[in-house]
Order: sequence, then structure tokens, then C-alpha cells
Amino acid sequence: MSSTFKISTGDLQRPDKQFEITIKGDDEKTNLDTIVKAAKTLIESIDLKHSCDENYEIYEQSMMQILLSIADSIIAEGWEVEDDSEKARLEIISHFIENLRY
Repeated sequence: MSSTFKISTGDLQRPDKQFEITIKGDDEKTNLDTIVKAAKTLIESIDLKHSCDENYEIYEQSMMQILLSIADSIIAEGWEVEDDSEKARLEIISHFIENLRY
């Protein structure tokens, strides 16, 4: 099965500020398999620390953005969060992990 997904963000009023990702997969069984494989591949292949020129503060901020995106995805699926603070959003990841079914 071949799958292709395009993800675009930006402002229609400012086409020069568009951002697009295209994901193509041929080996996966379902669209979900393609999406998960793409996300894992992207995260595993980026050397953030090197990209941040070994600046740990920038690295930490970059990782925080990724973790907050994961938290927001979990929250969007119905997990309740106390407030919209970064701390509360990150705690939802811990709660999610604690509730995983192994």
C-alpha cells in the first residue's frame, strides 16, 4: 500500500511564510503505520544538539517544543490537564506513560 500525506501550515495572507511536509511510504500496512514511521524517523534522524551548536539551553528549548507538541496531541485525545502551563502539559506525558498497557 502506498500512502502520501501533505501537511501545510502558514498564513494564507503571507504565502512566503508557508511550511509544508510531504510523507510518502510504500512498505507500511496502514496510513497510521506510515504516520508513526515518519514521526519516528524524523525524531531519530535529527541531531538537535549538533544543530544547536552544542548550546544546551537552545537544545533544551528545542526538546521542550517537541515534548509540548506530544503533550498537546495527548490532550487533544481527551486527557484532561489542570491548566495550560508548560508544567501541567508536560505532566500529562507522565500520566500517559503511567497508564500505558504493556
